[in-house]
Amino acid sequence: MLGTLIGRWQHAVYNQGAYNSDANEYYSLGVNLSYTLTPHWSAEAGYNFDDLQSPVPGNEYNRNRVYLGVSAAY
Repeated sequence: MLGTLIGRWQHAVYNQGAYNSDANEYYSLGVNLSYTLTPHWSAEAGYNFDDLQSPVPGNEYNRNRVYLGVSAAY
């Protein structure tokens, strides 16, 4: 079994316009587990959380993503 943890942060500043010098803050955190069933088959599951904080009205969001998968290799 293999586990992965990943985090991200992004800071983006607006140049010019109505939001000059304001900034977006983007955060992301994810965890993934992968398991080898046989030499040719594996399964994985994961969860990601994303959050965007923005001074622009209606531009903010957060989301939760869950995924499951099976893969085959030959």
